[in-house]
Amino acid sequence: MAARVPERESMALKDRVTAAMIRLDIGSERSLFIVFGADGTINRMGTGEEGSVEKRFFAGSTREPILARFLDGVREQALESPGSFVLPDPKGTPTTLDIRFVTDDRELKFQFQFGSESEGPPGEICGWVERAVELTDPWYEEEKKRASRT
Repeated sequence: MAARVPERESMALKDRVTAAMIRLDIGSERSLFIVFGADGTINRMGTGEEGSVEKRFFAGSTREPILARFLDGVREQALESPGSFVLPDPKGTPTTLDIRFVTDDRELKFQFQFGSESEGPPGEICGWVERAVELTDPWYEEEKKRASRT
């Protein structure tokens, strides 16, 4: 008789993610902060661009399945190699990219330290950041408009 694997453990890791967080710090400035969850929770501050003056923080919720759409672009295999990485030969302003995936029983942390003028994280990781910005932009822009009317 074969051993029974608990359902939670047999699910793909990607399918167990309930929230994701992306934070980009350039020097001592927070350039981008995004959190989104399976429950529709969404928080965002900034654009991710060096020298950006966009520092307003917005928190709320959305009915859009942002987390699911984001995870569509994340390979299961990539989630299996979290860690902290210091990239060689940094040039420019010290930069830290922190990406976290939360499941019901663990947190997967990817952290990259590099220079703003040097080669950054692998293309796939940069793609995650670009996708998160793209997916949250409509909500973020609407929140900025709403705030300017008050």
